Amino acid sequence: MKAKDDAENQSSEETDKYEELLVNPTVLKLLEARGKMDCGGLDYVLIKYGSFFQFVQTVGNGHVSVCISQESNVSETVDLIRTFLAKRSNF
Repeated sequence: MKAKDDAENQSSEETDKYEELLVNPTVLKLLEARGKMDCGGLDYVLIKYGSFFQFVQTVGNGHVSVCISQESNVSETVDLIRTFLAKRSNF
């Protein structure tokens, strides 16, 4: 796990730990199951918390999670993340 030193309104390391170990895998599992029913699958999840967005996507045997500033162009940032991940063979 990495974070920018100057990231504003970031959550604590303790809650991040549980988000990565419990929340994100559970959310992905539930939404992937729903997506497989009749929606054509699941590409990624974008969560809007009070002070930031959280991008979550399944990769390999795990997931990647990226915090996105609410001041960012979220759509453009998601596209950049997905392009980056698509270029990595180990993901």
